[in-house]
Amino acid sequence: MSAIQMNPTEAAHHAAVAKRAKVFWTGLILGLLGLQVGMCVVGVVMATRTRVPVEPNYYNKGLNWDQQRAAQAASDHLNWTSQLIVTEGAKQEHHKKVTLTLVDADGKTVENVVADVTFYHKARPTDVTSARLMSTSPGVYSAEAPLRYAGWYEFEVKAQRGAQVFLKKTKLNVE
Repeated sequence: MSAIQMNPTEAAHHAAVAKRAKVFWTGLILGLLGLQVGMCVVGVVMATRTRVPVEPNYYNKGLNWDQQRAAQAASDHLNWTSQLIVTEGAKQEHHKKVTLTLVDADGKTVENVVADVTFYHKARPTDVTSARLMSTSPGVYSAEAPLRYAGWYEFEVKAQRGAQVFLKKTKLNVE
């Protein structure tokens, strides 16, 4: 067998190409491995340091689903309608005015109600806040509530007058 004869210029060129190929492929492999390690570190940091976007007490709500459905059916049977609005005009910074209007099945305002609203920002479901709404006029109840962030909020209204309990869930986009 005879060896392939190369002149020194060709040999140097092939050696340079081989060296560039080694550097390229080694760099590519190490770069991809480094990217994978970096993504894993970011994932671990996000999983351990950020707030978990899971509704609190969700498991217990699931266990009590039958009771919640019965309470909602009783509320629906009242035939009350509600309107919940969020406006500016609160005296404290990062607070907004939350106003609830209640009307019964006959179109009359619902008075003498103990009304509470529980709410959270959809991006921060662990930050649940409650407020007691006070009567400002017949059938109208309001309070100042800490709504720090713009975006979608989920509101749960509970209005009780004697044995009558009105329940309503509403999603509102707060500016």
